[in-house]
Amino acid sequence: NLRRYLDKLDGYDNIIMDTPPTLQSHTIECFAAVEKALIVATADAPAVTDATRMAYHAEKAGLEIMGLAVNRVRNRDYELSTEEIQSISGMNIVGVIPENENVQRSLADGKPEVLKNPYSNFSIEINKVASAVFGLGYRPPSMLDKIKLLVGIRRSQGRTEDFEKLKSKKASAPKSDYRIPGRPSAKRYDSTAEDAS
Repeated sequence: NLRRYLDKLDGYDNIIMDTPPTLQSHTIECFAAVEKALIVATADAPAVTDATRMAYHAEKAGLEIMGLAVNRVRNRDYELSTEEIQSISGMNIVGVIPENENVQRSLADGKPEVLKNPYSNFSIEINKVASAVFGLGYRPPSMLDKIKLLVGIRRSQGRTEDFEKLKSKKASAPKSDYRIPGRPSAKRYDSTAEDAS
């Protein structure tokens, strides 16, 4: 029994379970083991219809519906609008997550896209959904926040480029004598020459 197994897990404030959007036996078993449900659907009529059906059965099983997250939105003319989705499903939309090809790349890199690009539209919508799930307040970044991040990145890149140029300049500079004021000229210390001897 899934519920008994979950009851044995210690040290977790929340446990998230992912199920397919169909009423299969293990999905129904999950209904008996959890307390709340977040419904996820893409912005097409069949998916929204399935999500509405799923929410109906979840509520019937006693679950609290936290809302509907619309996933992988491409903003195409054939997609349903958020108003249409809300009208069909009767659920509150907690996030509209855009399609993002960087997600696959982040899986390969092992670093979540929300950490790599925290101010992207994708990351903002993911944070909205997470806030709805965990009951946390979330303030989307302002334009000023984005400008500060952009300026910080450019300054960091500029410092890195200046450092690389300085290293390159030093490496290419010919070794020469130098003079300390009031003292005879001395040869520049060259560790490679000493090692060679």
